[in-house]
Amino acid sequence: MNKKQMLTIAETAEMLRVSQRTVFNYIKAGFLKPVKLGGFLKTGKNLIPVEQIETLLK
Repeated sequence: MNKKQMLTIAETAEMLRVSQRTVFNYIKAGFLKPVKLGGFLKTGKNLIPVEQIETLLK
């Protein structure tokens, strides 16, 4: 998967025009499913596929 097809939490929040906390709430509620890279538990990086953001916006 191309990196441009994945967005960070901050980029996702900017695209959706919401706070980063709201993006984490969307993840917790199951509206978005991130891909976790590296680390354990709260460490590492969450990336959100652009397709999921587009689906959420529809």
